[in-house]
Amino acid sequence: MESFDKFYNSKSKGYSAVVLDDESRGRLLNDPQIKEYINPDHEIITHHMTIKMGGLVGTPYEARLNQREVLKVTDIGVSDDGNVVAVKVDGESTNKIPHVTISVNRKSGAKPKDSNKITNWKQLTNPINLTGVVKEL
Repeated sequence: MESFDKFYNSKSKGYSAVVLDDESRGRLLNDPQIKEYINPDHEIITHHMTIKMGGLVGTPYEARLNQREVLKVTDIGVSDDGNVVAVKVDGESTNKIPHVTISVNRKSGAKPKDSNKITNWKQLTNPINLTGVVKEL
């Protein structure tokens, strides 16, 4: 996870998100309801839920900056081509479906943003609570 954080911290600030803490990432990746969908050929992402593109200052979301938030995972989804896996969360986002990207098959050209195209969602038997901090990245 550290290399992923370094990559994003070196980029210009282009979006705002609830960045998951390490405990939540581990809980998500080790949950049997999620684990069965993770392809070993995929790159693990499991980093954040996007709130919006750009910063929060001057928007209705500004008060959330640096606040700890809980996200409830309700469903798991896989892209039609099987190259992207994500979980749907109860969270406030400008995305049509608030989600956390779990993994992508970069060898096939898939990108984390492809999670926005997932239409096939399966409800989890046991919802999972995740925690994170709202940041501008």
